[in-house]
Amino acid sequence: GFSNFLRGASNLRHLRLNYVCITTFNSGVELFTESRLTRLVCSVSQVMNPGKEQSLTASATPGPSLLVHFPALQHWTVESGPSSTEISALTQLHQAVVEYTPNLRNIQINDANSYTLTELLARVFVNLQTSSLQFSHFTSDALLSLLTHHSTLTRIQIQTRAVNT
Repeated sequence: GFSNFLRGASNLRHLRLNYVCITTFNSGVELFTESRLTRLVCSVSQVMNPGKEQSLTASATPGPSLLVHFPALQHWTVESGPSSTEISALTQLHQAVVEYTPNLRNIQINDANSYTLTELLARVFVNLQTSSLQFSHFTSDALLSLLTHHSTLTRIQIQTRAVNT
């Protein structure tokens, strides 16, 4: 499936998954973890629960984070933040970011409420250099969350609407 696609697309550097689920997890297939992809555009749900929507049985084995495939990832455009049920799982997302994407330094959050934005910035990402946020979600709490990255943050972009990257 998805691992074989990535294995065959060795020149792929930018992947956009617009609210589609293209992966299912098969524990018998070796995951491809050497992609040279540097830019990813997708939702938090797609990263945390790849294939969940396509699961045919309740007993289906949950797969690992989509991030397992992208060790070279540098930029993630978050198309939508976590759902209210996923907020409690941000610790797992943080662990996936740290373990699988050590080069992730640039984040753009397009569609998240102020609370979710604050939680993502404060609890998930580490050593951010660039952050792009929507003005409507930029609150004092979001500013404080950005300041947790004060030693590495070199650029903040605040925009009036989502920008396609």
